[in-house]
Amino acid sequence: MKNNQLEINKSWNYKEKIGSFQPTKNEASNRYVAVDRQLMGQFRTLPSGIEENQTIFVSPTKRVFNSTINQLLKKYCIYLGIHVISIHGLRHTHTSLLLYEGVSIASVVRRLGHANKITTQETCLHIIEELQNKDNDKILHHLSQL
Repeated sequence: MKNNQLEINKSWNYKEKIGSFQPTKNEASNRYVAVDRQLMGQFRTLPSGIEENQTIFVSPTKRVFNSTINQLLKKYCIYLGIHVISIHGLRHTHTSLLLYEGVSIASVVRRLGHANKITTQETCLHIIEELQNKDNDKILHHLSQL
């Protein structure tokens, strides 16, 4: 927590009767992800003394699926009166925002933990095409100024 980074070094195996942590998909999935001070401050309020393999947000004795988390997120979205989105949808939105802000594809690939940039490019093709159109507009504008 001292550098405002979260270490990602495992994933959740929801296929077992009682879920458990498992290794990530690939070496690139093991990473440090920078977060802002406000989010890190919220993580600091979590109970202390939690063991490394202990869950924080869900009961370790219940079987938890992606749909379990998505239903909880849906409930909060409806309560707040905002558009319902899935956890994976949040990941795509985060990716889109980074690309629109001009973050390099290489940095986005590392942040997402993709093994190569092709995965990211295929997932975000519509965004990349839109950004290419914006780039073409910039290029044509600069060329017209010559």
